[in-house]
Amino acid sequence: MRIDERKYPFKWMPRIVEMFEGIDKGLSSFQIARTIGSCSPDASEVLKLMVYLTSFGKVVESDGNWKIIVSPFNIERNQSRIRIDYIKGLDLLIQNLSNDFVPIEELISINGRDTAETQKELEFLSLITKKGQFFIERKRFPQKFAFKPWEIS
Repeated sequence: MRIDERKYPFKWMPRIVEMFEGIDKGLSSFQIARTIGSCSPDASEVLKLMVYLTSFGKVVESDGNWKIIVSPFNIERNQSRIRIDYIKGLDLLIQNLSNDFVPIEELISINGRDTAETQKELEFLSLITKKGQFFIERKRFPQKFAFKPWEIS
């Protein structure tokens, strides 16, 4: 699937990251849904996708090469209730990043997309992983979500 920031689920992820700028506490799924202008079921799906995508680590770029810095903590990566089909291309891409910088050309061969599309996907992953690992702070209803800042540079 190609990223289109105007479409579900990608249109809300950057907005969710922005919501947490300057906030160190968790927010309920209802608060997040209301702020991003979606219904609660859609927001919950997007939040679970963000938990999954940020659980791999922080995606960083240097001179056109990309890597993932794996976090020393790993909050639960729960795949059982998320729809991976929404993020199939991103999932493949993020799983093929390593702790060593990988040239974008290698990543293009993995996901079968052109340079511009792969660059856009990597920038998207970098954006949603910049603040920290997104996790479910409270599992009981209503769920509460928060970012745990990376303990890595």
